[in-house]
Amino acid sequence: MRTGRSSSGSIRDRGFFSFDFLLALGVILTIFASVYSIHGRWKEVASGEGQALRARGACEKLLAAINTVYTNENLEIVLSLPADFPYRLLLSENFLFALRASDNFCLASLAVLCGDVVRPFSLGPENLAGPLRVGWRENEIEVSVA
Repeated sequence: MRTGRSSSGSIRDRGFFSFDFLLALGVILTIFASVYSIHGRWKEVASGEGQALRARGACEKLLAAINTVYTNENLEIVLSLPADFPYRLLLSENFLFALRASDNFCLASLAVLCGDVVRPFSLGPENLAGPLRVGWRENEIEVSVA
C-alpha cells in the first residue's frame, strides 16, 4: 500500500532547512548587523572628533597671535585660517569659542587670559575666508578681517 510519498525518504532526509541552521543563520545576521551599526557610529564619532580638533587648532592659532600681540605692544599680526573653515569664532567673557556655523554647536572653547583687553568679536565663515589682523587699537587688542 502506497501512501503518496516518494521512495526517497522522509521530509528530513530530502534537504529542507533545519531549525538549527535557521537559528545559526539568525545569530550570524544579528552579529553582522550589530558590527555594521557599531562601525557607522564609530565613523560618526571620528568625524565629530576631527571637526573638534580642527576647530580647536584654529582657536589655538588665533590665541597664540592674541597672546603675542599682548606681550608686544606695537606688534600687528596677520594670519589666515584654512580656506574651507566652516566655523564661527566668538570671543565672549574671556573665552574663545569655535561654533559650527550651521547650528551654533560649540566644538571648542579656550580661556583667554588677557581677555579683559581684547575687544569681543564674532567672525563667521564668510569673514574667516581671508586673512585676519590681530593688533592694538585704542588700548584694546582687536581681531578683524585684514
